[in-house]
Amino acid sequence: MARSRIKLPGGAVVISSTAERRREERNGEVPALMIVGHCFSWWSNERLRTRAAQKERERTERKERWAKVICQSNRPSDT
Repeated sequence: MARSRIKLPGGAVVISSTAERRREERNGEVPALMIVGHCFSWWSNERLRTRAAQKERERTERKERWAKVICQSNRPSDT
């Protein structure tokens, strides 16, 4: 089952399978209710913004690390 999101004015209700749970749902950072193999969780707008910012930072760091690797591999050797 894919993750389904029902958007509401204060946030979103997310329905997913047990295997699709996010770290925040597993750790209790986001209120979640497990019913027969499905996870129903409440993501406030603030929490969604925080997660989006975190993912963007991780994406930027990953690109910077990759750019360093590419730059180092393109350098001519000293031999």
